[in-house]
Amino acid sequence: MAFTREPIMAGACPTCIWGPLAAWTRDAVKPYGYNVRVCWNCNRQLSVPTVARAMDTPPLLPADIALGDPPPPRGKVDFGVTNSHTLWRAFVGDGYQDGPQTHLRLLAYIEDVHLIQAVAKKSAGIHRLEDIAQKRLPVTVALDGSPFTADIVSYYRLDELESWGGVTKHGFGGEARANRSEFEVLITAHGGLAGNIENDLMYEVSQRFDLEYLSFASELMDRMVERYRLEVAPVPRGLLRGIEQPMMTLARNGQSVYGRTDLPEDFAYIVARALDERRGELKYLNRPFSYDSRTVWKGIGDVPLHAGAERYYREIGYLRDSGEYVHDV
Repeated sequence: MAFTREPIMAGACPTCIWGPLAAWTRDAVKPYGYNVRVCWNCNRQLSVPTVARAMDTPPLLPADIALGDPPPPRGKVDFGVTNSHTLWRAFVGDGYQDGPQTHLRLLAYIEDVHLIQAVAKKSAGIHRLEDIAQKRLPVTVALDGSPFTADIVSYYRLDELESWGGVTKHGFGGEARANRSEFEVLITAHGGLAGNIENDLMYEVSQRFDLEYLSFASELMDRMVERYRLEVAPVPRGLLRGIEQPMMTLARNGQSVYGRTDLPEDFAYIVARALDERRGELKYLNRPFSYDSRTVWKGIGDVPLHAGAERYYREIGYLRDSGEYVHDV
């Protein structure tokens, strides 16, 4: 597949997380003579496969049209942006149906924290997740589709919930939007805060309901940090309505601009350089993205750097021969 100066980048809808990052990348490389064409609907379950398999861009679905996605460019996808944990799991084949995607390469890792949160309506009288199973409370628990929630459900025996009259609901968008109000307990890994469709959940429910913010057991957090490359993060007082005491929770971090090994080295170099040069523009996007010279080349899960991106990070002084961080620039 011949590479052109009009490469196709897998993104997401213009307001979704990967859409603004794709537009930022497009604008950053334009002065270098590249006209990146963004596939705004190369997202959801197709986010990694469109890049990994060099797929033709998919047609718009009704949900894409409802989100305002422009028609996709015609052609095969050259590179993209996705959740950093999804990239890592695809690279090693952890839960990825096509097996290890060892030809994927990191270009730039962008900091983007999403808290994993559990809350209960105060009217439910629940103060600990353990109480649900121990007291066999017949509550309604609403969950998102994140791979992280299954471990939480299992640890607190919420997979047995229906055996004592409780109800489990899944999803918070589209036909499942009613789950944003019809719950006693809610668990989500999409605790990043913004008005876009993936990140408005906690803003909405914390304004509509009086909530009890529930902590996770230290044992569970330690286990999930190891299993999923997560972080344990502080939750600041006042982050959301009702958070009145300091607490700790799990967090996932990062979005990754990435490609395949066949992405031309010169282009990978330019992407790394251009995003560094335009790092200051991240603060104007619709989420609190940030660029850290100590992690932009590292990412999570040891997904290798593309050779072109690695050359840039060494030249600029972020990376040295030992593979260690050098200094802030």
